[in-house]
Amino acid sequence: MSSNLLLGKPVAEKHYSVMKKRILELKNKGIVPKLVVILIGNNPASRIYVNSKAKMFKNLNCLSEIKKLNKDVSKNNLLKLI
Repeated sequence: MSSNLLLGKPVAEKHYSVMKKRILELKNKGIVPKLVVILIGNNPASRIYVNSKAKMFKNLNCLSEIKKLNKDVSKNNLLKLI
């Protein structure tokens, strides 16, 4: 039985490179990408993940916004935000 090991860092670097190129293409057309994340509740792991994505977008000179909602947000209020 053989196993294949998938290393996350090279995969992430490849996707980052592709995304960076695509963002440059969009910016050359006058489009500045924006990441908007809706964070529901106060899960520490989710906050770290979302903050790292927001930081990455800012490092690419793109816009980034985090919408924080309480864990008890209603479905209707969430849909209104979306």
